[in-house]
Amino acid sequence: MGDEKQARHVLADMQARLARSAYDALDIPGGDVAPDQVRTAFLELTKTYHPAKFARMPNDVYKLANEVFLGLRAAYDQLSRPRNSPVRQSGPVPFIANKTPAPELVRTPPSAVPSRQPAPRGNVPPPPSPALSPATQRGAPPAPSASTSQARPAISTSQQPPTPRPGAPATNHRPGTQPATQQIRRMTPVGGVPAVPATGPRVVVTQPTPSAGTPAVKPVEPELAGVYDQFAKGQWEQARTTLNALIALQPRPRYRALLQYSLGREAQLSRRLDEARVELQGALEIDPDLQLAKTALAELFTRRK
Repeated sequence: MGDEKQARHVLADMQARLARSAYDALDIPGGDVAPDQVRTAFLELTKTYHPAKFARMPNDVYKLANEVFLGLRAAYDQLSRPRNSPVRQSGPVPFIANKTPAPELVRTPPSAVPSRQPAPRGNVPPPPSPALSPATQRGAPPAPSASTSQARPAISTSQQPPTPRPGAPATNHRPGTQPATQQIRRMTPVGGVPAVPATGPRVVVTQPTPSAGTPAVKPVEPELAGVYDQFAKGQWEQARTTLNALIALQPRPRYRALLQYSLGREAQLSRRLDEARVELQGALEIDPDLQLAKTALAELFTRRK
């Protein structure tokens, strides 16, 4: 649907037909009709009035297309019910545009990060007085005064050679050197397993990288968490109500694609395969990266084979 003026005219004409009756909207003669005839008429109309056809139009045109399509769905559901159903009627389609207020997204402030200062310890001695010298603060003995150093005699620090024991072989010692009497420390522990040298090769641990065929998992947006939960529980109407509220706030392509996916998945589980194919393909036209629609469509084609 390329012309905006023509799109508005087509949607307004269908709105007038929906206001008259469900038979007029689906272009079916009044009276008892078979469910197959109703389904065929509905699928034929989706080729023109599916919201995916108006995805590139302004927001007001796209919202009008959503309302018209939901009205066609209501007409299809009305005429598809059994004959003895008390809800079936031939009057105008009881479709009311979704006016459910959008759920408020409450953003909680991040929790205060506790300070990482260490807790005060008990019995901590007070800091040293600044009057003391640095050497006294560290516990080192004070430096001797000039008078004291002059009064003390000089002490020789030269090392005397050790006195050899009687009967022991004489060894040559030089003053100032010590004999090599230290025991060599062994490198093998008690268990018998040699220790790994400190200069050995470094082990590099590589993180596993995902294969090229594995798609990266995208995190679920907070406002869509409830929608995915309703999908898992099969609550399709509640999920569409939430999505319509989100679309009213901000018509993002992901919201509109999920709305089409919910219609297609519900039709697929009800064995309405042609309708499911149309809805799922429409979801992928809006958002080609929607993995839910890709999986459901692949499952649909696999079962057909």
